[in-house]
Amino acid sequence: MKVLGAVLVAVGLVWALIAFNMSTEVTAGGERLGIGAYSIETPRVKVNNIGLMEQRRNHLMMASVTILAGIMLFGFGSIQRKGTETAEGIAFRVCPHCAEHVKPDAKVCRFCQRDIPSVVAEAENKLEQAKDRGASEAELRELAEKLKPKGQCPNCDAVIDFAALECPKCRASFGPGSSWAVRQLPSGG
Repeated sequence: MKVLGAVLVAVGLVWALIAFNMSTEVTAGGERLGIGAYSIETPRVKVNNIGLMEQRRNHLMMASVTILAGIMLFGFGSIQRKGTETAEGIAFRVCPHCAEHVKPDAKVCRFCQRDIPSVVAEAENKLEQAKDRGASEAELRELAEKLKPKGQCPNCDAVIDFAALECPKCRASFGPGSSWAVRQLPSGG
């Protein structure tokens, strides 16, 4: 939605510039009235045409509506994207008991007051269940990779390992001394 909003704002601005540059003047006069020596010639003058003024006003209104729609789409795209993040930029987890959103480090749900297993404990539990089912080593490695906590690069929004010190896509650094930090995605993200 953000991209569509940015495109609509750009189109609206170009449309408004074109509308502002529309000419609303027409040339009138320059005619000869009468015949012979007693005829007079009216001077040529430029006058504003009401119909052209109305067209320019309509174009400006439609450009304004387009710009406003673009700004709203851009804003809603930003809100929708960051809707599951806390003020610190960390994504929420879902409580397995009451399905309310809680911080990822929470040990007790603030809504139902029940203990919440840690992300690591949940991952270890799923791995143990896979071992008990008799999963192969390849399946266990794949499951372990899938269960690693994921994060989002604050520079390019790529999904990366939460513990990564560098984004493999854009090469942004998150190591010691960096002002950037990987934003944690909800478990299963």
